[in-house]
Amino acid sequence: MAITGIEIFKLLPKTNCKKCGFPTCLAFAMKVAQGQADIEQCPEASEEVKAKLKEAATPPIRGFVFGSKNIKIKIGEETVLFRHEKKFFNPTVLALEIKDTESNIDGFINEVLESSIERVGQILKVDAIFLKNESENSEIFNQVLDKIINKAFDLPLILGISKPEVAAKALEKLKESRPILSGATPENINEMSEIAKKYNVPLVISDKGIEKVLKLVEIARSVGVQDLLIDTQPNSAKELLMDNTLIRRAALKKGIRLLGYPIITFANR
Repeated sequence: MAITGIEIFKLLPKTNCKKCGFPTCLAFAMKVAQGQADIEQCPEASEEVKAKLKEAATPPIRGFVFGSKNIKIKIGEETVLFRHEKKFFNPTVLALEIKDTESNIDGFINEVLESSIERVGQILKVDAIFLKNESENSEIFNQVLDKIINKAFDLPLILGISKPEVAAKALEKLKESRPILSGATPENINEMSEIAKKYNVPLVISDKGIEKVLKLVEIARSVGVQDLLIDTQPNSAKELLMDNTLIRRAALKKGIRLLGYPIITFANR
């Protein structure tokens, strides 16, 4: 929930020391509330106050950035349930799935690079590649990954991997970028969480239904993974709509932090 400038001001020392760069504590508080200043700029604020304000300022749905050095994509940070309430500043990311067993890898990469369509003055395109380890073989996966890196170095990536050892080897190649790691399930959640933490990449949590996903989210958070995405594995468009609505409402209206993450959906092409 957003915190007002007056509420922030009440927590400040009110010395008007100007060390934050503003003439008064009230002026500084208003800027913090507007997102134009950081509470860390106040040298007099206690650590307890800083922690409280950071928690209050955190969007109900966590946001994070993934991608390459030159192309970074920010997702999450929604503050409203419906689009008519306020503009969504971080649009939905579109990714094309490529399986590492495909025979026409170059063709699919070209499809992504050349994708572009204009809709009411806005240019829409495929934003990223979802590379799936269909072969479950590390060598095959890394060969395809090398091909994508060489042909489309800057393209943001989502790695669909179920085997932790394959994930670790792939992420070693991508230390200069920040892909999303998809494939954390009840069977591998501990290993995948440790890998996501080690390489500082967002992790997709997948299980059937919201309650089961929540349990995996708790495990990932317990080892220090903060950037998560939720996949409830819906069987139909109806289930997808129901799950997504419940998750977003719980995070935005009820303040349930365990569900305060972006949602990822997989569609077969």
